[in-house]
Amino acid sequence: MNFKLFFIGLIAFSTIANADDKRPNVIIFLVDDLGWADISLRGAPIDTPAIDSLFLEGLTLDRFYTTPICSPTRAALMTGRDPLRLGISYSVVMPWMNNGVHPDEHFMPES
Repeated sequence: MNFKLFFIGLIAFSTIANADDKRPNVIIFLVDDLGWADISLRGAPIDTPAIDSLFLEGLTLDRFYTTPICSPTRAALMTGRDPLRLGISYSVVMPWMNNGVHPDEHFMPES
């Protein structure tokens, strides 16, 4: 009985260990109100060693734009569309408001 459990666990572990070989690992940091110089790598007084390490070892995409408020930025990230086309480019979408991304819109995580 114990040998069977060990064998099943070994197979399960080997499957999990190889799972990252099939897809790229992507981490997206979406941080509200974080400026270009707000990490220690750019001279900020607060140490951010983990973010600095990811910055130095990862891919930097530096040709983009964002909106000054969170709702349009998040909607654009989730849909791949311009916030103006989504109709939410100038305000934060609050739970009681009757606006936001249309329910028929295609979200990237659903792909």
